Amino acid sequence: MKPQVKGKLKEYFMRRLGAYEYRRGWIKCDCPYCGRHKFGIHISHNRTHCFRCEATPSPIFLVSELEGLSHLRDAWKVVEGLEGVAFTEHASDLVKKTLKPLNLPESYTLINMGQGMKARLAQNYMGKRGFDLDELALRGVGYCREGDKAGHIIFPFYQSGEVVYYHARNYSMPGPRYNNPSAEEDAVGKSHFIYNLDSLLIFDEITILEGVINCLTLGDDSIAGGGKIFSRYQLNLLIKSPCPTFNVALDRDATSEAYDLAIKLSKANKRIRLIAFPDARDANDLGEEKTRGIIEATPFKTYGKLVRESKFYA
Repeated sequence: MKPQVKGKLKEYFMRRLGAYEYRRGWIKCDCPYCGRHKFGIHISHNRTHCFRCEATPSPIFLVSELEGLSHLRDAWKVVEGLEGVAFTEHASDLVKKTLKPLNLPESYTLINMGQGMKARLAQNYMGKRGFDLDELALRGVGYCREGDKAGHIIFPFYQSGEVVYYHARNYSMPGPRYNNPSAEEDAVGKSHFIYNLDSLLIFDEITILEGVINCLTLGDDSIAGGGKIFSRYQLNLLIKSPCPTFNVALDRDATSEAYDLAIKLSKANKRIRLIAFPDARDANDLGEEKTRGIIEATPFKTYGKLVRESKFYA
């Protein structure tokens, strides 16, 4: 979104909900769902969060609900009619701004747009996994029709509102499952990035998952490293973050890697849950509600207990 559009969104929430400036780019107000004075809106990061009832609609979806509208395009029309207030982008204080913004592939198209076979296949691929295409589009999820990323779903990685990396998930072409930007192409590879990194500055409890699709299923208080093993750089980002609690929820075939990550975080004085998914299912297979139920039912583990248990998977 352009700064003037963000300024209009900010004005809407200040007028409609009485939102006021808070910190780190957040504005706060009473929750429109439960009425508690704990609702935060971060327009730069395209997210909201109630710290009581856990409501997390995107800002524009919240506009549509407040106005009783059935289509997001009608919500945008409400916002576009405002003058807009001054808006300042809020940079993340977790990672220094040394990474250049990354251009998405040339034929990239938002997931809810376009026609033809590749569009329908991409939309069906994500729709069958339980996602709303308009919500995915608001997060920048798209697909490619042409080029070396043709037939791939594009999942952008944002830091402070800028695209710094992306995953390209093959959904229709022969070949490897992923075709991500490489270190040779862009000077840095996937080991330098965490999906949904900015959430480490927002939440007191974060769930660590392997893939982006699982993060999109679980919600804004989750991150993904893009594989079973977190690099030293990624691990340091977790350790340096102010987030005190992590739920390590890697896939069932990554048990030894999950213990390794959990032990390192526990040694750095983070509270740890080690989540065991039933069978070979993951968060997307189970859905948000069941996944959160498993997380809440899992006890925290001490550093010593993690070390002792890990010997069975060495």
